[in-house]
Amino acid sequence: MYLQITTRCNMLCAHCCYSCTPEGEDMDRATFLKSCDLAHHMEQTISLGGGEPTIHPHFHEYLALSLINTSNAPPWIATNGKMKAKALLLADLARKGIIGAALSQDSYHDKIDDTVVAAFKKSDSRETLDPRDLRELRDVTNEGDQKPFAKGRAAEISDREGCCCRELFVDPKGGIWACGCQEQSYGTVYHPQLPSVSGLETTLWESESTQDKYDAVLMMGKLGPTSLTALIAALDHPLAGIRKISSTALGKLGTKATAALPSLLNKVSDSDAEVRKNALSAITQMGLPDVDIAIQPLTQALEDEQDNIRQIAAELLSMIEQTKINTLTQMLF
Repeated sequence: MYLQITTRCNMLCAHCCYSCTPEGEDMDRATFLKSCDLAHHMEQTISLGGGEPTIHPHFHEYLALSLINTSNAPPWIATNGKMKAKALLLADLARKGIIGAALSQDSYHDKIDDTVVAAFKKSDSRETLDPRDLRELRDVTNEGDQKPFAKGRAAEISDREGCCCRELFVDPKGGIWACGCQEQSYGTVYHPQLPSVSGLETTLWESESTQDKYDAVLMMGKLGPTSLTALIAALDHPLAGIRKISSTALGKLGTKATAALPSLLNKVSDSDAEVRKNALSAITQMGLPDVDIAIQPLTQALEDEQDNIRQIAAELLSMIEQTKINTLTQMLF
């Protein structure tokens, strides 16, 4: 769940989908606490955003509260790094796996202190790479190869369609939106009006509109663990796009979706390459699958025509082998 704790920003990036400036609105403490309550109730991971979240007057308090209230995974935050001391703190917390933190680095952002950029860089060596390290250098333009979504100020420089934030979105006043486009309202954090999973299931399987089907499965993913059974069933939908979205959504649920592992392993041999890749990625996000049921489909995936699919399968099998070695070592010593 993306909590837009401020619409203010200390940069004026041309690609900003929210047209943020130094003037704007900050989320008050009562609204933030209510947002945290909703995220906790829905077992949602909290993302802190803006604007530039580090310029919020209560930023440190909100960061601490998000740590207490988030579910499934550590809270996540993106920063432009201009507030050096706060950015260095975020990098240190993310390096230890306490939070996830991304430093935005692309041609649109102002240059910042090199110390901050260095603090967000991970090791390039597999030997020294810590799996707990949740630092990230983020380039929304994919190293310049991709235009930003045509929202906010970005509409002046881009014609690319899409949404810059696909999570459930809470604005500074507490309004709940289906995504960052802020077109579909679901009430407020004080009076939520979220759709029911059963209603979304009916739309997914019975609607004659393909777009309605896609909207339904996307919303299931945003509702979190309450949609687990429905998302697992969606893995067998006749539309490959639905299977792709449901596998991605299950991966985002992490260890809360381990019940989906057998179904995801079946999708490793799906007729659609994107579904196969997403299923393997989802399994990776959940941690190690059950060895007995995983080895055969993963071994089969080593023969896939897609390089990235073979690579993910090989990495999972390597993780399983390492787990066996660790278990045996513990038994012997």
